[in-house]
Amino acid sequence: MDPNAQQPQQPLPAQPVQQEVTQEIPHKSQLPKILLMVLGAVVVLGLIGGAYYLGMQKNATAVSTEKSSAAYPTKVVTVIPTNIPTTDITTNWKIYTSTTEKASFKYPSDWTITKPTIQSNYPDADQIAVQSPSGAIKVSWVSALNGFGGGCNANAVLGSVDGCPLVTVISKTPIVNATNLFVISATITRDGQAYEPFLAVQDTGVGELLSTMRTMGYDMFTGRNNGTLPENTGHNTNVLFSTGDAHGKGPSLSQSDANAWFDKPEVQQAKLILLSFTYQQ
Repeated sequence: MDPNAQQPQQPLPAQPVQQEVTQEIPHKSQLPKILLMVLGAVVVLGLIGGAYYLGMQKNATAVSTEKSSAAYPTKVVTVIPTNIPTTDITTNWKIYTSTTEKASFKYPSDWTITKPTIQSNYPDADQIAVQSPSGAIKVSWVSALNGFGGGCNANAVLGSVDGCPLVTVISKTPIVNATNLFVISATITRDGQAYEPFLAVQDTGVGELLSTMRTMGYDMFTGRNNGTLPENTGHNTNVLFSTGDAHGKGPSLSQSDANAWFDKPEVQQAKLILLSFTYQQ
């Protein structure tokens, strides 16, 4: 072979063609728009999620409330308006006026006038009683009483010879038209077995029956005008306005029956009679 002969040229291996990749960089002027779009998307997703959460909570609360209502029924409370006019049932009652005490009280027209349970020892005193239609209740008014003495031992055994009775005051109600006077509902027992219920007007003086105590049980109060009687020489004395007889006397009952006695309609009327008491000015 001729060394000078021209040898065929071998083809060169193909070189990979590098493609120029260019990344488009957002222009600075477009960045705020993109950020706003991203924030908007976040807000929308937050609203959707919040609405879903609130919806689930509302459903859960409704179920819980339904179960609670079934387990604990709601008590319906009726609110009575305070501007409803009230009627004074004593408006058409009769009126008794005491000339000695310059006082008066009302009583139902179907109650009858009779003698009080105890008579005054003052010739010039006025006295009266009004009795219920059934005859079971009597309210006595005596404008002057005196001459009560005696004593008892409040520390002695209840029911003993010298032991004081026990007076239990259940309630006391101020009299609107007679200052410092009260109507008391009370029971008296001398042995702890029999109880006698009574209603009486009392004042704020020492020894008056305004609280539970061991005492003689006198159910009178000091008058304001009866000192004008000749026998009193200017000093006011006792007045009785009570269902008792100056000693807190009433029907002999068991303790429970004595307490229930005050709920009787005629007894409630008797209390209204006492509460209608008015001193004339």
